[in-house]
Amino acid sequence: MLGIAVAQRGRPRPLREMGLGAPVGRALAFALLATLPMSLGFALVSRLNPQLTLGTIVVSTIIAPFAEEVLFRGYIFRQLYRRAGWPFWPAVLVPSALFALLHVYQATTALELLGILAVTGVGSILLCWVFARWQDNLWAPFSIHALMNFWWELFAIDDTALGGWYANGARLATIAIGVLLTVFKDRVWPRLAREDANVAFAATPPGGAPGALATASLAGRAA
Repeated sequence: MLGIAVAQRGRPRPLREMGLGAPVGRALAFALLATLPMSLGFALVSRLNPQLTLGTIVVSTIIAPFAEEVLFRGYIFRQLYRRAGWPFWPAVLVPSALFALLHVYQATTALELLGILAVTGVGSILLCWVFARWQDNLWAPFSIHALMNFWWELFAIDDTALGGWYANGARLATIAIGVLLTVFKDRVWPRLAREDANVAFAATPPGGAPGALATASLAGRAA
């Protein structure tokens, strides 16, 4: 985090540069709706975690997701995609590979390792896509990341990011709803397009990297 702050020194509005200057409310509402399959699904089949502590909640649902989103999405992905002008897929694969490798410590077998790499890698790709489609509003991927972690911890689903069939079914449903809400967000929340359309471009100076214009074309293709 300190290294990112130093790297951003001298650039205008460093919080906006990483997507932290965008509105929070809609991003949180988006995440609450998207994670309903996890919150309701886990509540139906699991009990509350009796060993859950405030410290665990703070670390796993606030500190860790925030640090990961700032580093992998707000900094690495945004610098490659916006500043360096990389195409979307190369720009998303670099932070996603690093994000997946960050979680390999959770694996105890080769099969578990492959599963964790797949789950976290695909999850990172989704979060990068959400970040880009939400006009570089980092609160959108952070909110969904934090709430997914919260429901996972609240109901003690698994000690690792892998989970079982039911847990991953709920997670896939969350991803599906998140994608649909993101694709159709301008219709669901019409004011969002008008108020936040320039968030992604505000921190990119005139004549900046061609990646600064990529979200518009990506949004058009995905819609």
